[in-house]
Amino acid sequence: MTAAPNATTTTASPSNTGSLQREVLGFATYWELANNASWNYSLLSTVAYFGLDVKSDGNFDTSSTNSGWSAWGSQNLVDTINRAHTAGDRVVLVIKASSPANSTICSIGYGSGQTAINNTIAAIRSKSLDGVNVDFEGSNTTCPNGQSLQAGFTSFVAQLSSQVHQQIPGSYVTVDTYSGSASWDGGQFNIGQLAPVVDGLFDMAYDMASGNMSGQAGPNAPLNGWTYNDTTSVSQYLTKAPASKVILGVPYYGYKWSTTSNAPYASIQSGSGADADTYSGVLSDLTCGAQQQTRSWDSTAQSPWASWWSPATNDPCGGNHNSWRELYYDDATSLGYKYDLVNARDLQGTGMWALGFDNGNQDLWQELADKFLTAWPGQFHPLAPARILDTRYGTGGYSTPVGSGQSIDVTVTGKGGIPTGGVAAVVLNVTAVSPTHSGYLSVYPSGSSRPTVSNLNFVAGQIVPNLTEVAVGKRGKVSVYNFIGSTNVIFDVAGWVSTAPVTSGNLGRYQPLVPARLLDTRNGTGGYSSPLGQGQTINLQVAGRGNVPSTGVSAVVLNLTVTGPTNPSFLTAFPSGTVLPLASNLNYVPHQTVPNRAIVQLGDHGQLSLYNNLGHTDVVVDVAGWFTDSSTAVAAGQFTGLAPARIVDSRIGLGLPRALTGGSTPIKVAGAGGVPSTGATAVVLNVTVTNPTTPGYLTIYPGGTLPLASDLNFVPGQTVPNLVVATLNADGSLAAYIPWGQTDLVVDVFGYYG
Repeated sequence: MTAAPNATTTTASPSNTGSLQREVLGFATYWELANNASWNYSLLSTVAYFGLDVKSDGNFDTSSTNSGWSAWGSQNLVDTINRAHTAGDRVVLVIKASSPANSTICSIGYGSGQTAINNTIAAIRSKSLDGVNVDFEGSNTTCPNGQSLQAGFTSFVAQLSSQVHQQIPGSYVTVDTYSGSASWDGGQFNIGQLAPVVDGLFDMAYDMASGNMSGQAGPNAPLNGWTYNDTTSVSQYLTKAPASKVILGVPYYGYKWSTTSNAPYASIQSGSGADADTYSGVLSDLTCGAQQQTRSWDSTAQSPWASWWSPATNDPCGGNHNSWRELYYDDATSLGYKYDLVNARDLQGTGMWALGFDNGNQDLWQELADKFLTAWPGQFHPLAPARILDTRYGTGGYSTPVGSGQSIDVTVTGKGGIPTGGVAAVVLNVTAVSPTHSGYLSVYPSGSSRPTVSNLNFVAGQIVPNLTEVAVGKRGKVSVYNFIGSTNVIFDVAGWVSTAPVTSGNLGRYQPLVPARLLDTRNGTGGYSSPLGQGQTINLQVAGRGNVPSTGVSAVVLNLTVTGPTNPSFLTAFPSGTVLPLASNLNYVPHQTVPNRAIVQLGDHGQLSLYNNLGHTDVVVDVAGWFTDSSTAVAAGQFTGLAPARIVDSRIGLGLPRALTGGSTPIKVAGAGGVPSTGATAVVLNVTVTNPTTPGYLTIYPGGTLPLASDLNFVPGQTVPNLVVATLNADGSLAAYIPWGQTDLVVDVFGYYG
């Protein structure tokens, strides 16, 4: 039996401070600049001012009738630039071809290109901008003189990019291209030639309805189906350009048509055209009281649509079209699927056309945060224990054991007191019940790759719990994987960690301690000197003991140990003054010594309650740290999650050259597995002993004086895991102590506090 399927080292991603994981480029059009104060610059990385028109002679159109030029000198643009730069965003200038576009592109490509480049660089410098976006959209493939429009455009972009990068160090150059541009090499945009010379290719993956179904209403930016869709477009781009250069453009608008019926993809009435509808306009259309309105979901496009009857007169929505109206658009859900595509294909990022089209509605911003803003650092929110999964009884949607090699996805958000949104991670007590084979469970975010680390190990017939802190995956779920055989699985929730956008105030900041013993019923520590009896509950004073403050504490991190139980039973820790929950922290059989980590919310008078179900057992409680409540002014102590990473495996010499022997052994943690070299005060670890030669116990502590506490107990030949929230020494190390004998040690890191 092993602590995990193999001893492969997992390299975690570098830690971060809640910044965007992807490029998010937003076009700021001249007609929306007045709304710039309502934009969430923390969820943008680049703001692209749209824009200045380049004439065929390479000069900007500075006529009084050119609105883009007028806005270029406006206070609204100054305010936009200042707000973006204050938030750490880039601001770039969009240059676009004046009408007729083909003539302008050809002239610049073969004659006046240097003039356009000089003017562009001067404009960027005049407002201390950070680069340029090229939006030259033509329709032909040849110039009037027979030269290739593609060759001229590619040459111009290459020269522009080279000179902008040279003269404005650190500048950012992107070019806007069509969704189907990578499907062939004969159009205006040769993706394979443009990719090496720019920093990003903005795939304008919208306006697809007319190309997919001429004469019919249809999706603006379908995720799948038809000739043009986002999934196909991205796949085609990745055959010509690296993912790190591709930016998937998404629409903050839709289209509505007058149609001959209200059937899906209805025919468009003769003589009528499509009306563009911003997201704000869409919301107005859906709430204006339209007659016979229906809302539907296109399962192919993975986007919403709606239909209604517009009478010739007295239309409550003011249309008076005397026809059916069909509206196809994108909302937060459909955009989220597109963002999933960005993450799945590891693209540079996304971008929207255009800022302000949402008119201050927050759901589209929230979707960007949910998909692209790193969840960390966050703060812990304790909960009274609640059972959200029990495969024995169907709790959580599963009523059969988890089979060999099987993973199940368990919804955690919205369950057991966990909110439906703003959740980065959950703290669960995971229990394997009556496994048929020696094996292990791995718990990880749904939708992500299964890690090569385990959360708990067991032998056939055991009931084994272990605390775990796991990031929440897609659709608010976490996955649990069973290696071999079958086993029932229980999830009891103990709390949750908020995402960076939701995190505020001082609640839930972790303060590590050198472990201290609060209860030992064998010798009277903590006020109790006899075992817990059958059905007995005792109240343990925690606040004000073991260096836990008397006030300002919301929850504590404990190691709970039962020793010498007389019957098969379980122990539950819960806030004093509350009803005994349907949950457990420890399960045991007679004569065992079993530990488990617990994070327990404190109840009345800073106490917690301990309940023993059957028989008698001694109980030992060691405290390792505490979480602040909202009244405590503490700056540090936020949690940063990491991809699970193995930092110690003495079996192969990883992190430790040999097995532990009696005494204390130092372990370097800072700088390993994604833990930063400085700044971390405590780490969340899964610690496993395997192949011990004698009965014993393991204590993880910061070094120095050995505390009277233990993290796990074992007998010869066992493999025993336990979650440990370990305080680090000032040099980023910790110490592992066993009193005698020898055992191998495996340590997996899941995150850190700092």
